Amino acid sequence: MEKLSDIAKDYLADLAVLTEARMEFEKNLAAWWDEILRDGLERMLEEENGGAINIWDIKNNPGEAWCRVVEDQDIAAVLRDPRRSDRPFYTVSLFAGSQSALRKLRDDEALRRRFNKEGTEQKVCGPAGLNWKDTELATLDIPILPDSPEEMHKKVCDTLRRFFRLVILHHQSKRVIK
Repeated sequence: MEKLSDIAKDYLADLAVLTEARMEFEKNLAAWWDEILRDGLERMLEEENGGAINIWDIKNNPGEAWCRVVEDQDIAAVLRDPRRSDRPFYTVSLFAGSQSALRKLRDDEALRRRFNKEGTEQKVCGPAGLNWKDTELATLDIPILPDSPEEMHKKVCDTLRRFFRLVILHHQSKRVIK
């Protein structure tokens, strides 16, 4: 067996402090998550949609929520916190639910143009439009603001609202087609 490297020895010496810090960090994130979801997103997205929405808050693995107009919708705006991404950001993404859903969207040229236009207007993507090569169509990171949680909360909600407008556009286009 090899001896521990110097950096591994440093980690071992600080393990208790790091473990306690991680537990405190996750406790804060859990409290922020509840505030963001309950006090901001649900009400805001229902207002944006003009009615009920579907938020799947993954309880068995906290820190991720899928936001749709209806439960079985092919498109979702997804919010993740560092507990799910292991990155120092809240991440908001627009996902096609499957490769087949992505193909249907990509093959509908008129809908794809509308999505690219709306995505650019909502500033969820650049001028080239959404990423039509992967089920993750667009993503933005919102940095953790440890000393300004209210400002961060506002930025997270605003970003998710902009992404959710594309989810609403998808839902409305499906209703028109049927």
